[in-house]
Amino acid sequence: MDTVESVTIELLNALPKLKRIILSPPFTLEMADYCVQSDALRSFSCRKHRNASPRPMFTNPDSFQSHTNCASHSLSSLFVTLPFRDAVKFIRRLTTPEKIKEFGITSILPETRNSFATLVTTVAEVFTGLRTLGLYSPPGLRSGTKEGIDIRVLAPLLHHSELHHLDIAHGEPLDLQYQDLEDMALAWPSIKTLNLNPMPASCSPSSLTLEALQPFARHSHDLRHLGLYLDTTNSSMDSLRDCPRFQNLGALAVAMSAIQETSLIAMILSRIFPADCHLSHFRPVDVRFMPKEYGNVFLSRVKQWAEVVRLLPFFIQARLEERMTIN
Repeated sequence: MDTVESVTIELLNALPKLKRIILSPPFTLEMADYCVQSDALRSFSCRKHRNASPRPMFTNPDSFQSHTNCASHSLSSLFVTLPFRDAVKFIRRLTTPEKIKEFGITSILPETRNSFATLVTTVAEVFTGLRTLGLYSPPGLRSGTKEGIDIRVLAPLLHHSELHHLDIAHGEPLDLQYQDLEDMALAWPSIKTLNLNPMPASCSPSSLTLEALQPFARHSHDLRHLGLYLDTTNSSMDSLRDCPRFQNLGALAVAMSAIQETSLIAMILSRIFPADCHLSHFRPVDVRFMPKEYGNVFLSRVKQWAEVVRLLPFFIQARLEERMTIN
């Protein structure tokens, strides 16, 4: 670790005019101190893929309190990998946090509701000009928390009306209700990307139905990508009957959601999708971390959503032809 650290810092010192730095772990406080104190630096990223197996990132996380404040006059983009409790300490040391526009934390640990809440509160308080936020707790690991991440945890972010991109990943489904999504859609009128934990590691039932799409179709006119974890098993032909079409949605990611009737879901979605919108189809990337029964359920759901992906273009085309005939 010392060799990697010293060589990295020596290299960075030799390049004082760097505007963008992307590092791979291991990542130490000394590296962080150098990077965030560089006057030329605008973007700093030190993270690994959030689905990678965890390993320590800091040689001594408790030494945060003994380090000087981080001062960067140019830094506007900051992405790091570390536990949320240490991220809070790191954020508090920044002297010009109002200049940060993009911020992302990938934890090496399954984070609890309390640690999530503390980080969200700190981020909302410190980063007043935030446009992009990513909060990632390893989705391949069970957190063991009995109380899910609900609107009380995320509420501080509702005051950031200029938020453009929000991406949340956690082991358990978010505990959100329809009204919570309505509040989000109204609070973030310029939101372009919104991923609300569409791929949890748990098969716990979702509190959201297909109707959860409606607030964003009504209010989020700039939305390009939406990711949700839903329960569509009780959907009917009347589902989303009064929902307007999305204006600019390019992709919807729901492929871990519970589903039964593939043809019905494809037909319903065809009513609200723009002609060029597609359903994001992905596979569980970390099935090895899941209990076997979860992995089997997720793989079954992926196959069903793959059928929706196959059927959807035909239903959308039929809708377009129907409108042309009426007009």
